[in-house]
Amino acid sequence: MLDVPAWRFLSRAGLPVALAEGQARLAGTVDLRLGRMRPGDLRYDLQGLLTGVQSDRLVPGRRLEAEHLTLAATEAGIEIAGTARLDGAEATGTWRMAHADRGASRLEADVAVSPPTLAALGIALPEGMLRGAGSGRLLLDLRPGQPPAFSFRSTLEGLALAVPQIGWSKAAAQRGTLVLEGRLGRSPVVERLALDAPGLSAQGSLRIGATGGLERLDLDRLQVGDWLDAPVSLLGPGMAVELRGGTLDLAHAQLGSGGGGRGGGGPITGRLDRVQVTGGLALTDVTAVLNTAQGLEGRFAGQVNGGPAVTGRLAPQGGRVGARVQGSDAGAVLRAAGFFAGAEGGTLDLLLLPAGSQAWKAELFLRSLRVREAPALAHLLNAVSVVGLLQQLGGPGILFDEVQGEFRIDPGRVTVQRSSAVGAGLGLSVEGSYDLTTGRMELRGVLSPFYLVNGIGALLTRRGEGLFGFDFTLEGPPEAPSVAINPLSALTPGFLREIFRAPPPPEWTRA
Repeated sequence: MLDVPAWRFLSRAGLPVALAEGQARLAGTVDLRLGRMRPGDLRYDLQGLLTGVQSDRLVPGRRLEAEHLTLAATEAGIEIAGTARLDGAEATGTWRMAHADRGASRLEADVAVSPPTLAALGIALPEGMLRGAGSGRLLLDLRPGQPPAFSFRSTLEGLALAVPQIGWSKAAAQRGTLVLEGRLGRSPVVERLALDAPGLSAQGSLRIGATGGLERLDLDRLQVGDWLDAPVSLLGPGMAVELRGGTLDLAHAQLGSGGGGRGGGGPITGRLDRVQVTGGLALTDVTAVLNTAQGLEGRFAGQVNGGPAVTGRLAPQGGRVGARVQGSDAGAVLRAAGFFAGAEGGTLDLLLLPAGSQAWKAELFLRSLRVREAPALAHLLNAVSVVGLLQQLGGPGILFDEVQGEFRIDPGRVTVQRSSAVGAGLGLSVEGSYDLTTGRMELRGVLSPFYLVNGIGALLTRRGEGLFGFDFTLEGPPEAPSVAINPLSALTPGFLREIFRAPPPPEWTRA
């Protein structure tokens, strides 16, 4: 009846007569001219109820079932509405086909979203990525001879999402926006994915494997909080992360962090254009091979502010990420980082440990570092009239066999809590602070000339201080500091110096 020559409802849609099984009860009117009929002479208005409907042909490879559907048909087209299940995924909506559309039709429905319903449609997300139950609006365009094209939108309310590899999650009560566009079939294809939720924004495409699991999620841009903005790919059931450029702020990063707990994610490989460590310190052209099974850990390599190369390791520390950085040209690293313009050569070993939410505690070890044309040190040597060392500073430079430092890096300040530099001709101990915003330093310490001989005092006082030394302070910009020397301090033996040393300001010693 639905496909008699006068109507041809199914033929026009490119569908077989045996499209579905079930029962139909129809009523209505048919208005026709007796005798020879011309196009447009047939008019009809049919209403009906369809029960026990089953079909495996409407959506190829999928089984459609419905207990009750309503049907309305006129010469303009046909409409079927109600609640149906596609491979167990429930939807309530309307299917319409206009005869003028040459067999094309559209389904508009509200669909339930949960891990079981997605799995029923062949979309098997990694375990734990999606929990709860929500809903969304589905538009399904059916055209003869083509896979069904779909568009899906949801507010994500009721759905809890989590991507442990990047430390992001959304509670079920939080709202967002999810848009999926693609084509259904035995292997669904998501040609466009757009997600906007608290703390995360992503745009890209999704590929489902032949067995229904996630094969590849390519995000042209992924923004997580205020710390990650990069193109990223998630690969395979284990959700391995492939970085393809972009920027990362290490001070705020939550990549696989867990304080040593299980991160539950796959490996992270690839490159980043820039990793911001703190205000003026960044690594560029970074490559990394990391894993998140126990929190973020692994190896990386990059350039300091676009300059000298360094290598390092990452490891989970206190809910954030700690780092050890090493370089074969310590002087170039210090110059590129903006810490010491007169440094040359040497090796570098730097340990960075998180302190609070944005700061770092650091331990620095340098060997065979040569210092030339350092204005602050020149002012200091001139003040104590160490002529030979002053000449070396302006010529071949002063060689320090070993430099050690303990300091703290905050977003706008570097606080030197204890540091020392020792060489055959000079020993230094320094503590204080350097304002990264204004470029102003406030340092104090002890200068010990002829340290090779004088250094016996290091056994009785701080490293870098000899048996006899000059107390000093440096204040102001590094290129033209204000220098103050206490000449009488040279008369105080090293083992007594610690007794008379004034305590440092609280901001120099905070944890």
